[in-house]
Amino acid sequence: MNKFKKLDELYKNKEKYANLVSENIKTLKVRHGDRKCKIIRDGKEVLVQEKVLWEEIWQLGTLAIEATKIMKGKYPELFVLVDKDVNIAKDIKFFTLKNFGFDSKAMTLGNYISLTKELIRHEIVKINYIAKIIGVLVLLAIAGFLIRGIF
Repeated sequence: MNKFKKLDELYKNKEKYANLVSENIKTLKVRHGDRKCKIIRDGKEVLVQEKVLWEEIWQLGTLAIEATKIMKGKYPELFVLVDKDVNIAKDIKFFTLKNFGFDSKAMTLGNYISLTKELIRHEIVKINYIAKIIGVLVLLAIAGFLIRGIF
């Protein structure tokens, strides 16, 4: 499998898991968003709605340690999907660094130009390969006609 197909496959997989995570969180917010959870804020125990904890996780990411811990305990199956999504993102980063020499999330204009040139070169090589095959087939057809004495 060529590197462009592999990268496309990785991105499709990433999109699949990102959508699964998003849909699951939306469903949980609708079904259980008003449930209250105990959480420590400024040294005091307070009740917070689950939808607020989801928002904290969304806004703060890894900084929402307490919210993530609570929600991970309540919905471990969701965080399995989150882990898969994160691992695919890491795979994409590693793949683009290895095969293209840059991180896909930190691309510069120069990176885009290099990637475009590589893609064009790849397509030209593919077209040249097809042209060679067609050329060989034409030569074989002409040789066949010559052998049969048609020309």
